Amino acid sequence: MAVRPGLLLSSTEALQEAVLRLVRHQRRVRWVVERLCAELGVAPPAALLEAASWHDIGKLTILPITESERPLDAADRALVELHPIVGEHAASGAGMVEIAPIVRHHHERWDGRGYPDGLREEAIPHAVRILTASDILVAMTEPRPYRRHRIDVFKELRAAAGTQLDPSLVPAILRVAHDLAERTNGE
Repeated sequence: MAVRPGLLLSSTEALQEAVLRLVRHQRRVRWVVERLCAELGVAPPAALLEAASWHDIGKLTILPITESERPLDAADRALVELHPIVGEHAASGAGMVEIAPIVRHHHERWDGRGYPDGLREEAIPHAVRILTASDILVAMTEPRPYRRHRIDVFKELRAAAGTQLDPSLVPAILRVAHDLAERTNGE
């Protein structure tokens, strides 16, 4: 079967754009991690900063799914939920064993309904809780192919207290969200 050169080029360009979006996302998450740690009055651990830069590396294997405009079906959702494990293995394989567990658990939820392990509350390491809050904030403020409307970030973050997010982090992440909104409006 012959491959049309134009199709390959457009697919390659689309893949490059998707990878660039992922890299920009991870940079934004790292910036928010730094701001959130400052709000909390703690120095961000080096492993947390590095994990913020790597947390979604497992998504490289599923970009056609994460970049799709269509709703995810059960099979897609199962693959998406594997990306933290894939990322953990990538980090470990690259010799970054300190960040591997942070990458693995960045989709855990305070209420235990996260993935991949269903950790809850204090069983989720503090660094992971900071990364999770930062990732959620950035994800809500970025355009997504499946999202058709703006999100009230402040309302959603407040609603996530005690479900997705450690409630003790919510006042600080709300302040960071305010700073992020001002920074974004100034660009």
